[in-house]
Amino acid sequence: MTTALPKPSDFEVSVLGYEPAELIKAAGDCMASGGYVDAETLLRAAATKRPQDAETRYRLAGAQIALGKLEEAQRTLAEARDLHGRLVIQTMAPKALAPDASTADLVEAAEMLYANNQMAAATHVMQRLMEMHPAEPGLRLKLGLALQHQGRMDEAIATYEGALRHWPSAEDHSYLHYARAFQRATPDAMLQEGLRWVELHAPKTQAPRPPALHRPDGRLRIGYFAPLFNQHQLSKFIQPVLEHHDRTRFSVVCYSGAPAGDDTAKAIKAGADLWREVELFDDDAFARQVVEDKIDVLVDLWGHTAGSRLLLFARKPAPIQLSWINYVETTGLTQFDYVLHADGYSDLPDAQDLYSETILPIGPIVAPYRPSHDIPPPNDTPMLTSGAMTFGCFGHPAKITLEVIATWASILEALPEAKLVLRSVYFDDLPLKRTIWAQFDAFGIGAGRIVFPPFASGKDFLLAYHAVDLILDPFPYQGLTTTLDAISSGVPVLTWRGDHMHNRIAAVTLRACGLDELVCESREAYVQTAIDLAGDPQRLNALRARVRPGFDASAYRDEVGFTRRYETALEVMADAYRPG
Repeated sequence: MTTALPKPSDFEVSVLGYEPAELIKAAGDCMASGGYVDAETLLRAAATKRPQDAETRYRLAGAQIALGKLEEAQRTLAEARDLHGRLVIQTMAPKALAPDASTADLVEAAEMLYANNQMAAATHVMQRLMEMHPAEPGLRLKLGLALQHQGRMDEAIATYEGALRHWPSAEDHSYLHYARAFQRATPDAMLQEGLRWVELHAPKTQAPRPPALHRPDGRLRIGYFAPLFNQHQLSKFIQPVLEHHDRTRFSVVCYSGAPAGDDTAKAIKAGADLWREVELFDDDAFARQVVEDKIDVLVDLWGHTAGSRLLLFARKPAPIQLSWINYVETTGLTQFDYVLHADGYSDLPDAQDLYSETILPIGPIVAPYRPSHDIPPPNDTPMLTSGAMTFGCFGHPAKITLEVIATWASILEALPEAKLVLRSVYFDDLPLKRTIWAQFDAFGIGAGRIVFPPFASGKDFLLAYHAVDLILDPFPYQGLTTTLDAISSGVPVLTWRGDHMHNRIAAVTLRACGLDELVCESREAYVQTAIDLAGDPQRLNALRARVRPGFDASAYRDEVGFTRRYETALEVMADAYRPG
Protein backbone atom coordinates (compact mmCIF):
# COMPACT_ATOMS: atom_id res chain seq x y z
CA MET A 1 0.00 0.00 0.00
CA THR A 2 1.40 3.40 -1.02
CA THR A 3 1.27 6.30 1.41
CA ALA A 4 0.25 9.65 -0.11
CA LEU A 5 3.05 12.17 -0.24
CA PRO A 6 2.35 15.16 2.05
CA LYS A 7 2.82 18.73 0.85
CA PRO A 8 6.28 20.09 1.63
CA SER A 9 4.73 22.70 3.93
CA ASP A 10 3.68 19.78 6.20
CA PHE A 11 7.26 18.58 6.53
CA GLU A 12 9.75 19.18 9.27
CA VAL A 13 12.28 17.01 7.46
CA SER A 14 13.64 17.33 3.93
CA VAL A 15 11.61 16.10 0.97
CA LEU A 16 14.89 14.81 -0.43
CA GLY A 17 14.11 11.49 1.22
CA TYR A 18 11.55 10.77 -1.51
CA GLU A 19 12.21 9.40 -4.98
CA PRO A 20 12.20 11.90 -7.91
CA ALA A 21 9.18 10.27 -9.51
CA GLU A 22 7.20 10.70 -6.30
CA LEU A 23 8.26 14.33 -6.01
CA ILE A 24 7.34 15.08 -9.60
CA LYS A 25 3.92 13.45 -9.27
CA ALA A 26 3.18 15.36 -6.09
CA ALA A 27 4.33 18.59 -7.75
CA GLY A 28 1.91 17.95 -10.59
CA ASP A 29 -0.93 17.59 -8.12
CA CYS A 30 0.12 20.84 -6.45
CA MET A 31 0.25 22.68 -9.79
CA ALA A 32 -3.24 21.42 -10.65
CA SER A 33 -4.64 22.75 -7.37
CA GLY A 34 -2.77 26.08 -7.46
CA GLY A 35 -0.15 25.10 -4.88
CA TYR A 36 2.72 26.65 -6.80
CA VAL A 37 4.96 27.24 -3.77
CA ASP A 38 4.74 23.59 -2.81
CA ALA A 39 5.25 22.52 -6.42
CA GLU A 40 8.41 24.59 -6.69
CA THR A 41 9.81 23.10 -3.46
CA LEU A 42 9.13 19.56 -4.65
CA LEU A 43 10.57 20.16 -8.11
CA ARG A 44 13.71 21.76 -6.72
CA ALA A 45 14.24 18.61 -4.68
CA ALA A 46 13.65 16.44 -7.74
CA ALA A 47 16.08 18.53 -9.79
CA THR A 48 18.74 18.10 -7.09
CA LYS A 49 18.31 14.35 -7.33
CA ARG A 50 18.33 14.42 -11.13
CA PRO A 51 21.06 16.93 -12.06
CA GLN A 52 21.09 15.85 -15.71
CA ASP A 53 17.33 15.71 -16.25
CA ALA A 54 15.86 18.37 -18.53
CA GLU A 55 12.24 17.38 -17.95
CA THR A 56 12.35 18.13 -14.22
CA ARG A 57 13.72 21.59 -14.96
CA TYR A 58 11.02 22.33 -17.53
CA ARG A 59 8.44 21.51 -14.86
CA LEU A 60 10.28 23.60 -12.30
CA ALA A 61 10.32 26.56 -14.69
CA GLY A 62 6.55 26.25 -15.06
CA ALA A 63 6.11 26.49 -11.29
CA GLN A 64 8.44 29.50 -11.12
CA ILE A 65 6.52 31.30 -13.86
CA ALA A 66 3.28 30.61 -12.01
CA LEU A 67 4.86 32.26 -8.93
CA GLY A 68 6.00 35.27 -10.94
CA LYS A 69 9.67 34.35 -10.48
CA LEU A 70 10.44 35.14 -14.10
CA GLU A 71 14.20 35.65 -13.83
CA GLU A 72 14.60 32.37 -11.97
CA ALA A 73 12.39 30.67 -14.55
CA GLN A 74 14.59 31.95 -17.37
CA ARG A 75 17.67 30.50 -15.69
CA THR A 76 15.90 27.20 -15.13
CA LEU A 77 14.72 27.09 -18.74
CA ALA A 78 18.27 27.79 -19.91
CA GLU A 79 19.47 24.75 -17.93
CA ALA A 80 16.63 22.62 -19.30
CA ARG A 81 17.24 23.63 -22.91
CA ASP A 82 20.97 22.99 -22.58
CA LEU A 83 20.45 19.53 -21.13
CA HIS A 84 17.77 18.77 -23.71
CA GLY A 85 19.96 20.14 -26.49
CA ARG A 86 22.76 17.79 -25.44
CA LEU A 87 20.37 14.86 -25.87
CA VAL A 88 19.59 16.07 -29.40
CA ILE A 89 23.32 16.35 -30.13
CA GLN A 90 23.88 12.86 -28.73
CA THR A 91 21.39 11.55 -31.29
CA MET A 92 22.27 13.68 -34.31
CA ALA A 93 25.94 14.68 -33.91
CA PRO A 94 27.56 12.69 -31.07
CA LYS A 95 31.13 13.62 -32.03
CA ALA A 96 30.36 17.22 -31.04
CA LEU A 97 30.06 16.15 -27.38
CA ALA A 98 33.52 14.65 -27.21
CA PRO A 99 35.89 16.66 -24.93
CA ASP A 100 38.49 16.65 -27.69
CA ALA A 101 36.10 17.47 -30.56
CA SER A 102 37.91 19.41 -33.26
CA THR A 103 36.84 22.78 -34.59
CA ALA A 104 35.90 21.07 -37.87
CA ASP A 105 33.69 18.56 -36.05
CA LEU A 106 31.95 21.32 -34.11
CA VAL A 107 31.43 23.53 -37.16
CA GLU A 108 29.98 20.60 -39.10
CA ALA A 109 27.66 19.75 -36.21
CA ALA A 110 26.52 23.35 -35.72
CA GLU A 111 25.75 23.80 -39.40
CA MET A 112 23.86 20.49 -39.60
CA LEU A 113 21.82 21.19 -36.48
CA TYR A 114 21.01 24.75 -37.61
CA ALA A 115 19.97 23.52 -41.06
CA ASN A 116 17.62 21.02 -39.40
CA ASN A 117 16.15 23.74 -37.16
CA GLN A 118 17.48 22.17 -33.97
CA MET A 119 18.35 25.60 -32.65
CA ALA A 120 18.86 24.76 -28.97
CA ALA A 121 21.35 22.04 -29.87
CA ALA A 122 23.03 24.33 -32.40
CA THR A 123 23.26 27.01 -29.70
CA HIS A 124 25.09 24.60 -27.37
CA VAL A 125 27.65 23.76 -30.06
CA MET A 126 28.09 27.39 -31.14
CA GLN A 127 28.70 28.51 -27.57
CA ARG A 128 31.43 25.91 -27.29
CA LEU A 129 32.94 27.12 -30.56
CA MET A 130 32.87 30.70 -29.28
CA GLU A 131 34.90 29.65 -26.25
CA MET A 132 37.49 28.24 -28.63
CA HIS A 133 37.33 31.09 -31.18
CA PRO A 134 36.11 34.24 -29.41
CA ALA A 135 37.31 36.53 -32.21
CA GLU A 136 35.05 35.08 -34.91
CA PRO A 137 32.28 37.60 -35.68
CA GLY A 138 30.39 35.37 -38.11
CA LEU A 139 29.95 32.76 -35.41
CA ARG A 140 28.50 35.31 -33.01
CA LEU A 141 26.01 36.47 -35.63
CA LYS A 142 24.87 32.91 -36.33
CA LEU A 143 24.46 32.33 -32.60
CA GLY A 144 22.25 35.43 -32.39
CA LEU A 145 20.05 34.07 -35.16
CA ALA A 146 19.80 30.65 -33.47
CA LEU A 147 18.67 32.35 -30.27
CA GLN A 148 16.21 34.55 -32.17
CA HIS A 149 14.60 31.52 -33.83
CA GLN A 150 13.95 30.10 -30.34
CA GLY A 151 12.26 33.33 -29.25
CA ARG A 152 15.13 34.09 -26.85
CA MET A 153 15.21 37.73 -27.89
CA ASP A 154 17.01 39.26 -24.91
CA GLU A 155 19.86 36.80 -25.39
CA ALA A 156 19.87 37.32 -29.16
CA ILE A 157 20.07 41.09 -28.73
CA ALA A 158 22.87 40.77 -26.18
CA THR A 159 24.74 38.59 -28.68
CA TYR A 160 24.26 41.11 -31.50
CA GLU A 161 25.35 43.93 -29.18
CA GLY A 162 28.51 42.00 -28.31
CA ALA A 163 29.31 41.56 -31.98
CA LEU A 164 28.68 45.24 -32.63
CA ARG A 165 31.03 46.32 -29.83
CA HIS A 166 33.91 44.22 -31.11
CA TRP A 167 33.32 44.19 -34.87
CA PRO A 168 31.11 47.11 -35.94
CA SER A 169 29.52 45.94 -39.17
CA ALA A 170 26.64 47.67 -40.91
CA GLU A 171 25.08 44.41 -42.06
CA ASP A 172 25.33 42.78 -38.64
CA HIS A 173 23.98 45.93 -36.97
CA SER A 174 20.85 45.58 -39.12
CA TYR A 175 20.13 42.25 -37.43
CA LEU A 176 20.11 44.13 -34.12
CA HIS A 177 17.74 46.79 -35.45
CA TYR A 178 15.31 44.16 -36.70
CA ALA A 179 15.50 42.22 -33.43
CA ARG A 180 14.40 45.31 -31.48
CA ALA A 181 10.91 44.98 -32.95
CA PHE A 182 10.56 41.44 -31.58
CA GLN A 183 11.76 42.64 -28.18
CA ARG A 184 8.60 44.76 -27.88
CA ALA A 185 10.70 47.85 -28.53
CA THR A 186 8.83 51.11 -28.91
CA PRO A 187 9.12 53.06 -32.18
CA ASP A 188 11.44 55.46 -30.35
CA ALA A 189 13.80 52.57 -29.60
CA MET A 190 13.69 51.60 -33.27
CA LEU A 191 14.46 55.17 -34.28
CA GLN A 192 17.36 55.48 -31.84
CA GLU A 193 18.84 52.18 -33.04
CA GLY A 194 18.55 53.39 -36.63
CA LEU A 195 20.23 56.69 -35.80
CA ARG A 196 23.02 54.75 -34.10
CA TRP A 197 23.39 52.66 -37.26
CA VAL A 198 23.82 55.85 -39.29
CA GLU A 199 26.34 57.31 -36.85
CA LEU A 200 28.46 54.17 -36.87
CA HIS A 201 28.30 53.12 -40.50
CA ALA A 202 26.98 55.72 -42.94
CA PRO A 203 29.50 57.61 -45.08
CA LYS A 204 29.85 61.26 -44.16
CA THR A 205 29.57 62.43 -47.76
CA GLN A 206 26.85 61.73 -50.27
CA ALA A 207 26.43 62.05 -54.00
CA PRO A 208 25.51 65.62 -55.03
CA ARG A 209 21.83 66.13 -55.66
CA PRO A 210 21.08 66.87 -59.34
CA PRO A 211 19.36 70.17 -60.11
CA ALA A 212 16.37 68.32 -61.56
CA LEU A 213 15.08 64.80 -61.95
CA HIS A 214 16.41 62.91 -64.95
CA ARG A 215 13.20 61.54 -66.51
CA PRO A 216 14.91 59.67 -69.38
CA ASP A 217 12.62 59.55 -72.41
CA GLY A 218 10.22 61.75 -70.48
CA ARG A 219 9.42 58.96 -68.01
CA LEU A 220 10.13 58.88 -64.28
CA ARG A 221 12.77 56.18 -63.81
CA ILE A 222 12.15 53.98 -60.75
CA GLY A 223 14.82 51.63 -59.43
CA TYR A 224 13.88 48.73 -57.14
CA PHE A 225 16.39 46.88 -54.98
CA ALA A 226 15.88 43.47 -53.34
CA PRO A 227 18.36 40.70 -52.53
CA LEU A 228 16.23 38.44 -54.71
CA PHE A 229 13.05 38.61 -56.75
CA ASN A 230 12.39 34.85 -56.60
CA GLN A 231 9.17 33.28 -55.30
CA HIS A 232 9.14 34.63 -51.76
CA GLN A 233 6.79 36.59 -49.55
CA LEU A 234 8.12 39.83 -51.11
CA SER A 235 7.18 38.78 -54.64
CA LYS A 236 3.53 38.41 -53.59
CA PHE A 237 3.49 42.16 -52.91
CA ILE A 238 5.84 43.64 -55.50
CA GLN A 239 5.18 41.55 -58.61
CA PRO A 240 1.64 42.93 -59.15
CA VAL A 241 2.95 46.51 -59.03
CA LEU A 242 5.81 45.82 -61.44
CA GLU A 243 3.41 44.15 -63.87
CA HIS A 244 0.87 46.99 -63.80
CA HIS A 245 3.21 49.99 -63.90
CA ASP A 246 2.15 52.50 -66.57
CA ARG A 247 5.15 52.22 -68.90
CA THR A 248 4.20 55.35 -70.75
CA ARG A 249 4.97 57.32 -67.55
CA PHE A 250 7.44 55.14 -65.66
CA SER A 251 10.59 53.23 -66.52
CA VAL A 252 11.35 50.21 -64.27
CA VAL A 253 14.86 49.14 -63.29
CA CYS A 254 15.37 46.10 -61.02
CA TYR A 255 18.57 45.74 -59.00
CA SER A 256 18.74 42.15 -57.81
CA GLY A 257 21.19 40.71 -55.32
CA ALA A 258 20.89 37.31 -56.99
CA PRO A 259 20.32 35.88 -60.49
CA ALA A 260 16.76 35.27 -61.62
CA GLY A 261 16.54 31.78 -60.17
CA ASP A 262 12.92 30.75 -60.73
CA ASP A 263 9.91 31.49 -62.90
CA THR A 264 8.80 34.41 -60.71
CA ALA A 265 12.14 36.19 -60.94
CA LYS A 266 12.42 35.41 -64.66
CA ALA A 267 9.00 36.96 -65.27
CA ILE A 268 9.98 40.09 -63.31
CA LYS A 269 13.27 40.29 -65.20
CA ALA A 270 11.52 39.94 -68.56
CA GLY A 271 9.06 42.70 -67.66
CA ALA A 272 11.64 45.24 -66.47
CA ASP A 273 13.07 47.93 -68.74
CA LEU A 274 16.46 47.12 -67.21
CA TRP A 275 17.63 44.28 -64.95
CA ARG A 276 20.95 44.41 -63.14
CA GLU A 277 22.46 41.74 -60.90
CA VAL A 278 24.48 43.57 -58.26
CA GLU A 279 25.66 40.86 -55.87
CA LEU A 280 29.28 41.42 -56.91
CA PHE A 281 29.10 45.24 -56.72
CA ASP A 282 30.55 46.90 -53.63
CA ASP A 283 28.56 49.85 -52.32
CA ASP A 284 30.57 52.48 -54.19
CA ALA A 285 30.30 50.62 -57.49
CA PHE A 286 26.60 50.05 -56.93
CA ALA A 287 26.09 53.75 -56.20
CA ARG A 288 27.96 54.72 -59.37
CA GLN A 289 25.76 52.36 -61.38
CA VAL A 290 22.60 53.94 -59.97
CA VAL A 291 23.89 57.39 -60.91
CA GLU A 292 24.82 56.21 -64.42
CA ASP A 293 21.38 54.63 -64.81
CA LYS A 294 19.82 58.04 -64.06
CA ILE A 295 17.43 56.70 -61.46
CA ASP A 296 14.93 59.29 -60.24
CA VAL A 297 13.40 57.30 -57.37
CA LEU A 298 15.34 54.45 -55.76
CA VAL A 299 13.14 52.07 -53.76
CA ASP A 300 14.47 49.78 -51.05
CA LEU A 301 12.22 46.74 -50.67
CA TRP A 302 14.23 45.15 -47.86
CA GLY A 303 15.30 47.36 -44.93
CA HIS A 304 17.27 46.15 -41.91
CA THR A 305 17.05 42.44 -42.75
CA ALA A 306 19.46 39.82 -44.10
CA GLY A 307 20.80 40.74 -47.51
CA SER A 308 20.19 44.48 -47.17
CA ARG A 309 22.25 47.10 -49.00
CA LEU A 310 21.53 50.06 -46.77
CA LEU A 311 25.08 51.37 -47.17
CA LEU A 312 24.18 51.98 -50.80
CA PHE A 313 21.16 54.05 -49.78
CA ALA A 314 23.30 55.87 -47.21
CA ARG A 315 25.34 57.20 -50.15
CA LYS A 316 22.14 58.77 -51.58
CA PRO A 317 22.84 57.90 -55.23
CA ALA A 318 19.31 58.81 -56.36
CA PRO A 319 17.55 62.17 -55.97
CA ILE A 320 14.61 60.54 -54.17
CA GLN A 321 14.81 57.44 -52.02
CA LEU A 322 11.89 55.41 -50.68
CA SER A 323 11.62 52.64 -48.07
CA TRP A 324 8.76 50.22 -48.71
CA ILE A 325 7.13 46.79 -48.21
CA ASN A 326 9.51 44.55 -46.26
CA TYR A 327 10.41 47.24 -43.74
CA VAL A 328 7.88 49.87 -42.81
CA GLU A 329 9.52 50.51 -39.44
CA THR A 330 11.82 53.52 -39.48
CA THR A 331 15.31 52.73 -40.77
CA GLY A 332 16.83 55.75 -39.02
CA LEU A 333 18.40 56.87 -42.31
CA THR A 334 17.60 60.47 -43.20
CA GLN A 335 18.85 59.55 -46.68
CA PHE A 336 15.44 57.97 -47.22
CA ASP A 337 13.06 60.72 -48.17
CA TYR A 338 9.87 58.72 -47.67
CA VAL A 339 8.34 55.56 -46.26
CA LEU A 340 4.97 54.35 -47.53
CA HIS A 341 2.34 53.48 -44.94
CA ALA A 342 -1.22 52.28 -45.04
CA ASP A 343 -3.54 54.94 -43.65
CA GLY A 344 -4.16 53.12 -40.36
CA TYR A 345 -0.47 52.64 -39.57
CA SER A 346 0.35 56.25 -39.01
CA ASP A 347 -2.76 57.95 -37.61
CA LEU A 348 -1.12 58.37 -34.21
CA PRO A 349 -0.41 61.97 -33.18
CA ASP A 350 3.35 61.56 -32.79
CA ALA A 351 3.99 59.02 -35.56
CA GLN A 352 6.08 61.34 -37.74
CA ASP A 353 8.31 62.31 -34.80
CA LEU A 354 9.39 58.66 -34.54
CA TYR A 355 10.51 58.32 -38.15
CA SER A 356 13.59 59.66 -39.93
CA GLU A 357 11.66 59.31 -43.20
CA THR A 358 8.61 61.36 -44.16
CA ILE A 359 5.58 59.09 -43.79
CA LEU A 360 3.51 59.12 -46.96
CA PRO A 361 0.07 57.47 -46.55
CA ILE A 362 -0.85 55.39 -49.58
CA GLY A 363 -4.46 54.39 -48.84
CA PRO A 364 -6.07 51.46 -47.02
CA ILE A 365 -3.20 49.02 -47.67
CA VAL A 366 0.56 49.29 -47.94
CA ALA A 367 0.80 47.05 -51.03
CA PRO A 368 -1.38 44.65 -53.02
CA TYR A 369 -1.13 40.94 -52.28
CA ARG A 370 -1.29 38.13 -54.80
CA PRO A 371 -1.91 34.75 -53.15
CA SER A 372 -0.45 31.53 -54.49
CA HIS A 373 -2.09 30.27 -57.65
CA ASP A 374 -2.88 26.92 -56.02
CA ILE A 375 -4.60 28.32 -52.94
CA PRO A 376 -7.35 25.87 -51.93
CA PRO A 377 -11.01 26.95 -51.75
CA PRO A 378 -12.37 27.92 -48.32
CA ASN A 379 -14.05 25.35 -46.10
CA ASP A 380 -16.60 25.43 -43.30
CA THR A 381 -15.29 26.02 -39.82
CA PRO A 382 -14.01 22.61 -38.67
CA MET A 383 -15.67 23.00 -35.26
CA LEU A 384 -19.01 22.11 -36.90
CA THR A 385 -17.65 18.61 -37.46
CA SER A 386 -15.15 18.18 -34.63
CA GLY A 387 -17.30 19.72 -31.91
CA ALA A 388 -14.26 21.44 -30.35
CA MET A 389 -12.62 24.78 -31.08
CA THR A 390 -9.20 24.83 -32.75
CA PHE A 391 -7.23 28.06 -32.50
CA GLY A 392 -4.01 28.57 -34.41
CA CYS A 393 -0.99 30.76 -34.93
CA PHE A 394 1.43 30.22 -37.82
CA GLY A 395 3.86 33.01 -36.84
CA HIS A 396 7.53 33.10 -35.90
CA PRO A 397 8.29 31.81 -32.36
CA ALA A 398 9.89 35.15 -31.45
CA LYS A 399 6.41 36.70 -31.61
CA ILE A 400 5.04 34.26 -29.03
CA THR A 401 6.13 35.98 -25.83
CA LEU A 402 5.16 35.00 -22.29
CA GLU A 403 2.57 37.80 -22.33
CA VAL A 404 1.03 36.30 -25.47
CA ILE A 405 1.04 32.83 -23.89
CA ALA A 406 -0.67 34.16 -20.75
CA THR A 407 -3.37 35.77 -22.89
CA TRP A 408 -3.96 32.68 -24.99
CA ALA A 409 -4.00 30.54 -21.85
CA SER A 410 -6.85 32.65 -20.44
CA ILE A 411 -8.83 31.85 -23.60
CA LEU A 412 -8.08 28.14 -23.39
CA GLU A 413 -8.90 28.07 -19.67
CA ALA A 414 -12.43 29.23 -20.46
CA LEU A 415 -12.78 26.58 -23.18
CA PRO A 416 -11.67 23.24 -21.71
CA GLU A 417 -12.13 21.30 -24.97
CA ALA A 418 -10.29 23.80 -27.17
CA LYS A 419 -6.77 23.35 -28.47
CA LEU A 420 -4.15 25.62 -30.02
CA VAL A 421 -2.13 24.69 -33.12
CA LEU A 422 1.28 26.37 -33.45
CA ARG A 423 2.98 25.95 -36.80
CA SER A 424 6.42 27.21 -37.86
CA VAL A 425 9.45 25.52 -39.33
CA TYR A 426 11.29 26.48 -36.13
CA PHE A 427 9.00 24.31 -34.02
CA ASP A 428 10.93 21.33 -35.35
CA ASP A 429 13.23 22.23 -32.44
CA LEU A 430 12.38 19.81 -29.62
CA PRO A 431 13.53 22.02 -26.71
CA LEU A 432 11.55 24.95 -28.13
CA LYS A 433 8.36 22.91 -28.14
CA ARG A 434 9.03 21.73 -24.60
CA THR A 435 9.67 25.32 -23.49
CA ILE A 436 6.32 26.43 -24.89
CA TRP A 437 4.58 23.56 -23.08
CA ALA A 438 6.27 24.53 -19.82
CA GLN A 439 5.14 28.13 -20.21
CA PHE A 440 1.53 27.13 -20.88
CA ASP A 441 1.68 24.73 -17.92
CA ALA A 442 2.39 27.73 -15.67
CA PHE A 443 -1.09 28.99 -16.54
CA GLY A 444 -2.81 25.65 -16.09
CA ILE A 445 -2.88 24.54 -19.75
CA GLY A 446 -1.63 20.99 -20.34
CA ALA A 447 0.72 19.99 -23.12
CA GLY A 448 -1.97 17.93 -24.86
CA ARG A 449 -3.84 21.11 -25.78
CA ILE A 450 -0.88 22.78 -27.52
CA VAL A 451 -0.25 21.00 -30.81
CA PHE A 452 2.79 21.28 -33.08
CA PRO A 453 2.00 19.60 -36.42
CA PRO A 454 4.89 18.86 -38.78
CA PHE A 455 5.72 21.91 -40.86
CA ALA A 456 4.58 21.91 -44.47
CA SER A 457 5.21 24.29 -47.36
CA GLY A 458 3.44 25.30 -50.54
CA LYS A 459 -0.09 24.06 -51.02
CA ASP A 460 0.15 21.78 -47.97
CA PHE A 461 0.93 24.83 -45.81
CA LEU A 462 -2.18 26.59 -47.06
CA LEU A 463 -4.30 23.45 -46.60
CA ALA A 464 -3.22 23.40 -42.96
CA TYR A 465 -5.40 26.47 -42.39
CA HIS A 466 -8.45 24.29 -43.10
CA ALA A 467 -7.95 22.56 -39.74
CA VAL A 468 -8.13 25.86 -37.82
CA ASP A 469 -11.30 27.65 -36.73
CA LEU A 470 -9.72 30.96 -35.73
CA ILE A 471 -6.19 32.34 -36.02
CA LEU A 472 -5.00 34.26 -32.94
CA ASP A 473 -2.72 37.09 -34.00
CA PRO A 474 0.26 37.60 -31.65
CA PHE A 475 1.17 40.96 -30.19
CA PRO A 476 2.74 43.44 -30.11
CA TYR A 477 4.51 42.37 -33.34
CA GLN A 478 1.58 41.36 -35.50
CA GLY A 479 1.59 39.39 -38.71
CA LEU A 480 1.12 40.79 -42.20
CA THR A 481 1.98 37.95 -44.59
CA THR A 482 0.67 35.29 -42.20
CA THR A 483 -2.56 37.27 -41.75
CA LEU A 484 -2.99 37.55 -45.50
CA ASP A 485 -2.21 33.85 -45.96
CA ALA A 486 -4.97 33.04 -43.47
CA ILE A 487 -7.70 35.31 -44.78
CA SER A 488 -6.94 34.48 -48.42
CA SER A 489 -7.46 30.85 -47.32
CA GLY A 490 -10.81 31.84 -45.84
CA VAL A 491 -9.82 31.62 -42.16
CA PRO A 492 -10.68 34.48 -39.75
CA VAL A 493 -7.89 36.17 -37.78
CA LEU A 494 -8.49 37.82 -34.41
CA THR A 495 -6.31 40.76 -33.44
CA TRP A 496 -6.27 43.81 -31.23
CA ARG A 497 -5.15 47.25 -32.20
CA GLY A 498 -2.28 48.64 -30.18
CA ASP A 499 -0.70 52.06 -29.94
CA HIS A 500 2.32 51.56 -32.20
CA MET A 501 2.62 50.95 -35.92
CA HIS A 502 3.80 47.34 -35.67
CA ASN A 503 0.87 46.36 -33.44
CA ARG A 504 -1.66 47.75 -35.88
CA ILE A 505 -0.59 45.79 -38.95
CA ALA A 506 -3.18 43.03 -38.71
CA ALA A 507 -5.90 45.48 -37.69
CA VAL A 508 -5.34 47.52 -40.84
CA THR A 509 -5.32 44.34 -42.93
CA LEU A 510 -8.59 43.04 -41.53
CA ARG A 511 -10.38 46.36 -41.83
CA ALA A 512 -9.31 46.63 -45.46
CA CYS A 513 -11.19 43.35 -45.99
CA GLY A 514 -14.34 44.51 -44.21
CA LEU A 515 -13.68 42.34 -41.15
CA ASP A 516 -13.86 45.04 -38.50
CA GLU A 517 -15.50 42.77 -35.91
CA LEU A 518 -12.23 40.81 -35.72
CA VAL A 519 -10.34 43.92 -34.56
CA CYS A 520 -10.44 44.40 -30.79
CA GLU A 521 -9.49 47.51 -28.84
CA SER A 522 -8.12 45.82 -25.71
CA ARG A 523 -6.66 42.59 -24.41
CA GLU A 524 -9.88 41.92 -22.51
CA ALA A 525 -11.98 42.33 -25.64
CA TYR A 526 -9.57 40.07 -27.58
CA VAL A 527 -9.98 37.29 -24.99
CA GLN A 528 -13.75 37.68 -24.73
CA THR A 529 -14.27 37.76 -28.51
CA ALA A 530 -12.30 34.53 -28.91
CA ILE A 531 -14.41 32.88 -26.20
CA ASP A 532 -17.67 34.20 -27.66
CA LEU A 533 -16.88 32.98 -31.17
CA ALA A 534 -15.93 29.54 -29.85
CA GLY A 535 -19.27 29.39 -28.04
CA ASP A 536 -21.30 30.08 -31.18
CA PRO A 537 -20.15 27.82 -34.05
CA GLN A 538 -22.88 29.01 -36.42
CA ARG A 539 -21.88 32.63 -35.93
CA LEU A 540 -18.23 31.68 -36.44
CA ASN A 541 -19.09 29.79 -39.63
CA ALA A 542 -21.11 32.72 -40.96
CA LEU A 543 -18.14 34.98 -40.26
CA ARG A 544 -15.79 32.52 -41.94
CA ALA A 545 -17.98 32.53 -45.05
CA ARG A 546 -17.30 36.28 -45.41
CA VAL A 547 -13.52 36.11 -45.03
CA ARG A 548 -12.37 34.97 -48.47
CA PRO A 549 -14.96 37.09 -50.35
CA GLY A 550 -13.93 40.09 -48.23
CA PHE A 551 -10.31 39.55 -49.20
CA ASP A 552 -11.18 39.06 -52.88
CA ALA A 553 -13.19 42.29 -52.92
CA SER A 554 -10.57 44.28 -51.02
CA ALA A 555 -7.88 46.70 -52.12
CA TYR A 556 -5.37 43.84 -51.79
CA ARG A 557 -6.78 42.29 -54.94
CA ASP A 558 -7.20 45.54 -56.86
CA GLU A 559 -3.69 45.42 -58.26
CA VAL A 560 -4.28 48.06 -60.92
CA GLY A 561 -6.04 50.44 -58.53
CA PHE A 562 -3.24 50.24 -56.00
CA THR A 563 -0.58 50.73 -58.65
CA ARG A 564 -2.27 53.90 -59.86
CA ARG A 565 -2.38 55.28 -56.29
CA TYR A 566 1.25 54.35 -55.86
CA GLU A 567 2.19 56.07 -59.12
CA THR A 568 0.35 59.19 -57.96
CA ALA A 569 2.48 59.07 -54.80
CA LEU A 570 5.62 58.81 -56.94
CA GLU A 571 4.56 61.91 -58.89
CA VAL A 572 3.89 63.74 -55.60
CA MET A 573 7.45 62.93 -54.54
CA ALA A 574 8.78 64.08 -57.89
CA ASP A 575 6.82 67.35 -57.80
CA ALA A 576 8.13 68.05 -54.29
CA TYR A 577 11.77 67.41 -55.25
CA ARG A 578 14.15 70.29 -54.71
CA PRO A 579 17.91 70.00 -55.27
CA GLY A 580 18.57 71.67 -51.88
